[in-house]
Amino acid sequence: MGTGSGVKGTGSEGSAALAAESLREELMGLAGVADVEVDEGADSPSGVRVRLEPDADARLIGVEVQRILASHGLRSRITAQDEHQPVPATAPEPLIEPAPRPVPVVEAAPQPEPAPEPVPAPVPPTPPPPIVEPAPFPAPLIPPPPLTPPPVAPVSAPPTAPPSREPAADSPGLASISVEESRDGVSVTATATDGRTSTQHGEATEGGMYEAAVAAVGILADGSPPGLISITPLDAGEAQAIAVVLERADGSKAAGAAIVKVGAAYAVGRATWSALRGA
Repeated sequence: MGTGSGVKGTGSEGSAALAAESLREELMGLAGVADVEVDEGADSPSGVRVRLEPDADARLIGVEVQRILASHGLRSRITAQDEHQPVPATAPEPLIEPAPRPVPVVEAAPQPEPAPEPVPAPVPPTPPPPIVEPAPFPAPLIPPPPLTPPPVAPVSAPPTAPPSREPAADSPGLASISVEESRDGVSVTATATDGRTSTQHGEATEGGMYEAAVAAVGILADGSPPGLISITPLDAGEAQAIAVVLERADGSKAAGAAIVKVGAAYAVGRATWSALRGA
């Protein structure tokens, strides 16, 4: 938006050149004014042209210009021009001209090259369905002549593992051992916790007593008396223990041990039961 004015002097002091220069300097002191041209008249300035900065407020500077002109004894005839009022055919010389706005230089940022579109992998051609040929009709079955079967070689059965001798949760145990001595020797009676008993006789020696105890306990624990291979006393710290090595009726070996609590005969019986029944 711009404003125009014609300026007439009402009186001045000094020469017209000094008055024009003073007016120009004062107008140049306004913020937003880019340049001022003052037309000198005979006695006072006859016209003023003001050019503004691109971002200056033309209305506000126009008010200040009128104030300065009035302070110099000049009067202004202003013709407003805006969007709603057309410019008259004989418009006076504009008072304020906005400075030409620089044309902005817009540099286009380099556009990245578009990423190449992924090329789909070639789809292998679908193989044609297999051609199923009908099966040929079977030839008539002609029974072959009877053949003599070849002799069958005897097949030996694999050896059977001995039955597990792990004690069941409710299996009986050895309850007691009793020894009776007589002129004929010793009699050892073993009693199981389920009430079964077995009595065996031996020589009237310590070894005969041990053999009779092993035989009596073996009958209760394994169904048959085992052979006694060895009896070895062991040192278990503050207590004594006895270990036995036995041979069952099927030839397998077994070993067990027990702590000697009161008598050696009961310890031998416990060691025998442990070797044959695992408890």
